[in-house]
Parts: sequence; structure tokens; C-alpha cells
Amino acid sequence: MAGSFLCLLLAIHSFTHRPRSDGVVWLNPPAAHRVEEFGGGYDPAIDAPALRRGAATQGDAEFAFERKGRHFVEVFLAADAAAKTSFLLEAGGKTVDRRFEASPLPDRLRPRRGVKRVDLMAWVDGPATLTVRARAGPYLVSAIRWTPDAEFEQTMVPRWLARARWLQANALYEYRHESPMARPNYLRQLHDRLRFSARPDVRREATIGLARAYYWAAAENHEPADIARAGELIEECLRVAPDDPAVRQMASAFCAASNSGGPMPSGPFCAKVKPVAWDAGIPSAPPGAPEWAVAQRVVKRRMDAITRWWVEERQQPNGELGGAWGDDVEILRQWGPLALGLGSEVAARGIARIADGLWSSGRLVNGYDRDISDVEHSSEPSTDTQPLLAALRPDDPRIVARLAETAACAENWIGRQRDGLFRFHTSWFNCRERDRSPARALDVHLNVRAMGPALWYAFLTRDPRVTDLLVRWAESWLAAMRSTAHGKPAGMIPPALRAADGGYLIGSDRWDKPDAEWDYFQWSPRSQEAIVSLFEAAADLTGDARWRQAAEEGKRAARLEDPAIPDPATLARLAREMGDRLGVNYDMLTREVLYTDRVYYRFEPAYQAALFGGEPPRGERYPRFAVTWEPSAAEYARLMTRAAPDGLSLRLYSFEPAASAAALRIWRLRPGAYRWRIRETGQHGDVAVTRLPVRVEIPLAARRETTVDFTAR
Repeated sequence: MAGSFLCLLLAIHSFTHRPRSDGVVWLNPPAAHRVEEFGGGYDPAIDAPALRRGAATQGDAEFAFERKGRHFVEVFLAADAAAKTSFLLEAGGKTVDRRFEASPLPDRLRPRRGVKRVDLMAWVDGPATLTVRARAGPYLVSAIRWTPDAEFEQTMVPRWLARARWLQANALYEYRHESPMARPNYLRQLHDRLRFSARPDVRREATIGLARAYYWAAAENHEPADIARAGELIEECLRVAPDDPAVRQMASAFCAASNSGGPMPSGPFCAKVKPVAWDAGIPSAPPGAPEWAVAQRVVKRRMDAITRWWVEERQQPNGELGGAWGDDVEILRQWGPLALGLGSEVAARGIARIADGLWSSGRLVNGYDRDISDVEHSSEPSTDTQPLLAALRPDDPRIVARLAETAACAENWIGRQRDGLFRFHTSWFNCRERDRSPARALDVHLNVRAMGPALWYAFLTRDPRVTDLLVRWAESWLAAMRSTAHGKPAGMIPPALRAADGGYLIGSDRWDKPDAEWDYFQWSPRSQEAIVSLFEAAADLTGDARWRQAAEEGKRAARLEDPAIPDPATLARLAREMGDRLGVNYDMLTREVLYTDRVYYRFEPAYQAALFGGEPPRGERYPRFAVTWEPSAAEYARLMTRAAPDGLSLRLYSFEPAASAAALRIWRLRPGAYRWRIRETGQHGDVAVTRLPVRVEIPLAARRETTVDFTAR
């Protein structure tokens, strides 16, 4: 590494005297010399062995910087990630770096483990006194590095700029023994430094790069301080590069909360910034094509174009997308509805590649994440992948066997507790081991996600052992729903239960706001719906009407409603609105993405009801949809107008110039004999429903709208 470097550990064996090197003296070292080691976290272009060790200290740290002239100075610290800390750097009595000053905004409730790396930096005219102002508990001083200004511009800036450009253009992959999750932090570290360049073009590029890093950090972690910093940097970008397409896309996506999965505060620039449109190459509609079909084709073409970039440009042969397996799998929440609702071949291909690749990657042991972690994250690799593959290939015994392997984990997770009811022992586990700390001995609504493969396996096989365990577990949640202790209304479902006795005041006096490390574990309509879905699964698997009644109680209490299937005119409007949203900021859904779990291009809930006759297939929920559509090279539009236990009605339109066929699977009809009939032509066929799902193929006339009814014979 170019430049002079002081390692405060390797060169010092005793703090009897002031530690010094040729250029820096630590003026107030701690009385006791204690060295701690920790893992690396810096980009290779910045890293050095000294940055993996630190001298423990507390309070302000003061250094005499003895070098003459202008130098770029970096002070490397490390602190406990769980602690609220504040660090500033002063040079000659003036504050020169406030980036790590504590934010007045509240932190999000989430676990914080490991080490937080702090790299204070500034231009310093030496000699000068450097002071680290620390409002923190114990922290570590790793090293101080200084680089003369000429060397900084001539050597370091080109090196860091080339590295930052490469990282922006290239993802990192686990199969290459790289760290995909480190990529956003590496970019932040590099652009933080490049902003000190004397070259305006470098500073401009670095400002955009730093805004990008904070934009994605804010979208990923929802930390108020990151959101505020992202807004500040985007505003700065709009001043220095108002016409840059990347800046316009990032700014307008920030305002629209396109990648956050939730609301983002609107910046003052939101009233003026315009998104960037893109062309998906959509052909003109055939004469007479119905509006609902034309609008659906626009949505599918745009979704396919986004998905094709991921599958054909980014996805590796082993299935990885460059965001680490735990995040990569979440993009299937977009691909599943696209493949199974609109018959996207490219989405189906991407699902299969990631599901098969993950299964053979070594990440899963006994069908579940090998690491003990919170259920929100440990469940994703198995639950987000294998059930969707089963939806695509329900008759493939290899996929059903995978579901069975993961389902077997449930017997390790769920057990009889001291009050006689069955609950999860904890919310932190892998297949066969669990975190045994009392604070984590909770059954939480997100445990339904871990049970996703078991729920799908039970649907496909009707395995009595799995069904019995699911029902026993549901009993404990039913008791909690009907309890009115501690002011909880009957029908409302606590998001977390103490495993031992079902108590739902968890570190808090509010049943809906448990202090259980994660805000994920607090009440929301989604938490209520998760347990309601468990009751609905129990109803379908057992035929016991009390579970249907329990599900209705839970829905009424939280005012949850299943979306009704809209009329074709409403569906055309919804599709046009989706098409308009998808028609801008293509890069924010593809090449700009730094976290692969922040790619959202979903259907509206009411539109999903028209495609599936219910909610879309999801790995974390028992199958509650009426139909799925096989991937097809033929381009046709489809919607349901009726989805009932005793019959279905479909509307279809083919864009093909010749006759073709629509293949679908029926997942929800009572057993019996059925007949499908095309109203316009009288064509018909018979279907025997003995087990679900059942595959049906319907002939499609060229460029003609048809209505198909399934009725009991």
C-alpha cells in the first residue's frame, strides 16, 4: 500500500511510553495494553493486515501528526456493532469528519452483531494534533494511514476509481469464494475516499457512487439515518449531475420507494425529478384484441425483459445472482407469480436454476439452512425455492422428496410445552439445532415461513404425520387468538408467544409490540394473515369446520379480506398502471441493484386474484390458489372470472396467428367429474379430479377471445 502507515499494534509491545512511529505519536494511550483481533471488512484496494487488529481504548484519543505538508489521513477504528456510538475527527482543533457522528434519528429494531468499522478521514496540513472524539464504550484503534497529496492523486485515486468502476459493473459470487454482501460496503468505502480528489470529474462520479451505496443501504436496512443520508446525497447529485440518467433513475426511484418494500420519506426534489422511460419492444396489438389482453401483454413483456436480464446476463450456471444465496432467493417472489401466472419461460428457467443450484450448493443441510439464525433469514433458502419448483413440477418425485426432507425438520422445531400445547421451541434454529437462550425461546408468526415446505408437502401428499403436527401446532395459536388477557381483543393474533406457556407479553407491556430483537416479530396485518393461513391449511387438510371458523375469526378481527376478482375493464386499468410503473427506471431493477432482495415488480393483489383465483403461489403459504399456468412459448392472455370449489370460469385471448393451446393446472376443485366447455364454439372435454393438482389443456383459436367454463358433470 502506498503512503506511510502506522500500525499501533504490530510496532508497539508496551504502553509504558507514548507509542510512536516516524510521523505519529499517540498522546494519551490507555494505561493497559490489550489487543483484540477481528475479521476483515475493507475492500482489497484499501485493506491491510493491521486493519484486523486493534488496541482497546475508551474516551477521546489524541495523536500528534508530525509530518509536514498536506496529507490524506485515515484513522481506522472498530466498535461493538450493538452499541450506540459516535465518532468525530478533529485536526488542529477543528472538526474535519462528522460522518460517524450519532444520528438523532431512532435506530430500527434489529439484531446488531459483530464489529462496526469506522474509518475517519480528512485532508490534514501537518504538523497538527489529531483528536478522535468518541462517545462510545470501549473501542479499538487499529491504525492511522497518511498519504501525501501528490501520491494520493497520482496513485491512489486511479487505483480506487478503477476498482469502484469494476465493482459497480461486476457482482461477487460465493462459488468464487467472494463475499457478495460486502460489495455495497466496498463501494461506499471507495467512493468516500474518492470524494477527496481534487479532480471535479472524480468527485462527481464519487458523489453519484456514494449516493448509490446509501440508496441501496437505505432500501435494504430501512435505517432512518441511512434514509436521511441517501436523500442528502441524491439531492447533491441532482445539483452536480441533474441530467445523468443514473441520477434521475435513483432519485425518482427513491421518491417512489421502488426498491424499499415500504415508504421512503419524500425529498424536496421529488416534485421535479422525472424517471427514465425504456422500450421493451412491444408489438402493436392485433385488430380487435380486447383491452384487458393488450394491457396484460405489456405487463408480461416488461416483466420478462427485466427477468431475462437477471437470468441471461447475471445468473451464474449454479444459480447465483450475485447478492448471496440468502438474498438471491427472494427475487423468486417476483419470478414465481410471473412463471406460474403468466407462463413466463425465462422466469421458470431462472427458478429451476436457483432452486437446483442452492439444493446442491452445500448451503442446506437436511433440507434447511446450515447456520443457526433467526427464522426470517434461515427459512428463506429452502422456503423461497423448493415449493415454487414443486408448483412448476408437482409430479416430480425428486422435488417432492426435497419437500419431505425439509418437512422432517419440523419434528425438531415443534414440541409439547409445559402447558400441554405444541409450539416451536425457539425462533432461532437450523434443522437439528437451536439457540437455547431464554430470550429467544419464542414461537413467532414467521415460523410459518419455516414450515412452508412442510405445508406444500402436506398438500401434495396428505401425509398424516405432517398433518397431525401442523394441527397440534395450530392449536396453540388458536388458544392465543381467543385469549383476551392483557387487553388483547379476541380474534387478534399475537405475533410472538413464549414457547413454554404461550404468554405474549415479551419484554413489553403490549401484546402487539414484543421486544424480541427484530421488528419483523411485531404485529402487522401480515403477521395476522400468516397464522390465519395456518388455520386455513388445517381446515383443508382435516376437513374440520372449526379451522375454517378460526380463520374467519382472525380475518374479521383484523379486517383482512380476500381480494375479489375484478371485471375485465378494471383489470385492463390495473394492468395499464402496472405497465406504466414498469416502463421506467429499468436499471433500478437490473444493473444498478446492489441487494438482490430489493428487486420488486409485483402484480397488484386484485390482479393476482384474476390470474390464480386467489393469492399467488408462495413458498411460505399453503397452496390457496385455484390454478397455475404452465410456461409456454405461445403468447396468450388469461384471466379468471370465477373460482369456486365446484367450478371455474376463464377468459383467454391468443396473440398467435395460428391455433395453439393453453395448459393449466387446477389446484382447488372438489373431487369429482368435471367438464370444460368453450362457450363460443361448444368445444368441450372431460376432467377427473381425484388428486390435486390436475393438468388440463384448452385449445386456443388464433386471435379470438374465448370463455371457458368448468362445471361438475
